[in-house]
Amino acid sequence: MESGLSGIMKSHIYSWYRRTFVVPEHWSGRNVLVNFGAVDYEATVFVNGKYVGFHRGGYFRFTLDLTDALKEPGEENELLVFVYDPTNSKGEVIPLGKQVLKPNHYFYTPTSGIWQTVFLEPVAKEYILDIVTTAHADGSVKIKVITSNHASNSELKITVYNPIISSSDSPLYPVTLGTPLQQHQGTANSLVTFTLPSPQLWSPTSPNLYHFRVELRQDTVQSHFGLRTIEKKKDRAGIVRPFLNGEFVFQLGTLDQGFWPDGLYTAPTFEAMTYDLKVLKLLGFNMVRKHIKIEPDLYYYACDQMGL
Repeated sequence: MESGLSGIMKSHIYSWYRRTFVVPEHWSGRNVLVNFGAVDYEATVFVNGKYVGFHRGGYFRFTLDLTDALKEPGEENELLVFVYDPTNSKGEVIPLGKQVLKPNHYFYTPTSGIWQTVFLEPVAKEYILDIVTTAHADGSVKIKVITSNHASNSELKITVYNPIISSSDSPLYPVTLGTPLQQHQGTANSLVTFTLPSPQLWSPTSPNLYHFRVELRQDTVQSHFGLRTIEKKKDRAGIVRPFLNGEFVFQLGTLDQGFWPDGLYTAPTFEAMTYDLKVLKLLGFNMVRKHIKIEPDLYYYACDQMGL
């Protein structure tokens, strides 16, 4: 709320957010989630006067199920979010990066409250909660699809598509999937393992990405992975160095504070955020050191796509 984009430009330890919304008729029979990208620092959420959840931590996304607190589809609902953000006041010690109430030297203006995207999402009774992927340069892949029902062993299908390399001018979304490469059957909350033929490896110079689609009953999620192996071993001179796919890669990067003149922690647009990454890549860098901050997920997808 301290940013120019917020229109408030003041610090408050305590604050309230209020928003009304209507659940569409075609969402009837589905659970409704609210997804918060990040709220600094503590968020207590109410819907129609009912407590629906609490989250602590200013850098992590969280999701709450609003279903039991909602009115009938077509009726207006009220969403309230109470935020507590002490920053560096009251002697409290919390993760705050370089935020201070009185900016000075290399400490900056705080970012209190909601600073990433918030959106509603209709889901089935059992839905995909997370996907954990491990992929190596030999083409071996392990995927675990975690669902809202952790005890579920529902059947699922994974479709892997041929890899693509994006240029610096390619849009991040919508993703062009290409042609299907493999299909695999599996069960929820269990590992699905397979090996890809003629693996196309990910590296800063050739950022090949394999996209895949997971289908679980009424839910479908799209994700991606790069095939690469990272090792620490000695070079020919006996010096321990980082190796990527069996080759030493000299890491050349910048320190990125992640602060914006108009939005502070929040980039003014998605294009502005990715523009910085594109310029770094064009200048010959292959690494970004993000400094005491966690960015939105799309930031890291952009890095994967550009080879950073």
